[in-house]
Amino acid sequence: MSESTDIEFENIKRRMLAKLQKKIASSEGVQHREELNPEKYVENNLEGKAVEILEYFKQQYPNNVYKAVVEAIAKAMMRGVIPKPLDAVTLYNILLNLGLRVRLPSRIYVAKKGEVKDFSEYLREKLSEESGT
Repeated sequence: MSESTDIEFENIKRRMLAKLQKKIASSEGVQHREELNPEKYVENNLEGKAVEILEYFKQQYPNNVYKAVVEAIAKAMMRGVIPKPLDAVTLYNILLNLGLRVRLPSRIYVAKKGEVKDFSEYLREKLSEESGT
């Protein structure tokens, strides 16, 4: 009887080992796919406005610069040097420290008497008031 339990025990061990090996192989496959596409890896680990900053960076710099920087950021994220998820301020500061200034669109608003207006609209109204009087 002890031989049959030993055989059963060995079979169970083999099955569990096979399951673990499959699990390890599949997790390595996922990591390998992420390494193959660093852009997707970085995009999936961005938070809030950081996605927009990355898009502006992609539009304003050559493709080879963009790819090199994104690959470096992805490697640093995988090693834990850069925190995940990456927020907009941190991403912008990383790009600035690399000497890459990303121009972001900005708007000026004027709040007067409870109304918020775009600065250009405010100036138009001011000029029309002055020319009207």
